Amino acid sequence: MHLFNQTILGIAILILLAALVAVKRLATGSIFDRLIMPWPRMAHHRTYPLGGSAPRRHDDLVSRGPFRLVRNPLYTGALGISFGLFCLTQSGALLAVFAIYLAIIFPLIALEEKGLQQAFGERFAAYAAQVKKLVPFVY
Repeated sequence: MHLFNQTILGIAILILLAALVAVKRLATGSIFDRLIMPWPRMAHHRTYPLGGSAPRRHDDLVSRGPFRLVRNPLYTGALGISFGLFCLTQSGALLAVFAIYLAIIFPLIALEEKGLQQAFGERFAAYAAQVKKLVPFVY
């Protein structure tokens, strides 16, 4: 594959995944945070769990917006962007970043979904049966 084609592929993956889902929340108040996070935050409305707080039984189980495509759109965005940047630059360092994200994100998903199962019970089980974890329609 020519470098031009690889660059276009990297840019396309980056744009597609960034448009589909948002990246994990960065430092509050950053410009990046305000540009990327509105879709998941709008989907959460007033139940957005700032600071990683555990879900409460009276919170809504959010399944609208990007959460209708994947259960973890913020992680999907972070992984998609890091993989897209790797494709764009073919940098071993960015491949390492992607691998580190994978190593961190999978245990986090298991931990968070355990809390969601405890808080929402059958509602979360039904949602999890219908919506994939990270990649729409695939995984």
